[in-house]
Amino acid sequence: DGMEVFIEQWKQISKVAKINFNIKAVLLNNVDGRTTQKEDFYGFCKEHEELQALLLDTFVPQAIALSQSETDCTPITFNKDSKVKHLQDIYNNIVKELKTKEVL
Repeated sequence: DGMEVFIEQWKQISKVAKINFNIKAVLLNNVDGRTTQKEDFYGFCKEHEELQALLLDTFVPQAIALSQSETDCTPITFNKDSKVKHLQDIYNNIVKELKTKEVL
């Protein structure tokens, strides 16, 4: 419900502000893969008429710190631990999907 409300509110704001509806992608982040909520929400988004075209297949897991991403100009902060390869794969997949959707 939250995503539907957000999309509808942004459409109204866009109309009032006389700007284009410019949401081109939705990236799920802080996703806890240990619960069924991820699959339920992802499934809902994939079946929703408007969200399915916006939703990226790649998501940012809950375990990844995003606190430095703004200063690093990346959606994922890389650090020197054993998960670097996995983090780079996530980052590369996000960039690839954003390019496919012509966001980047």
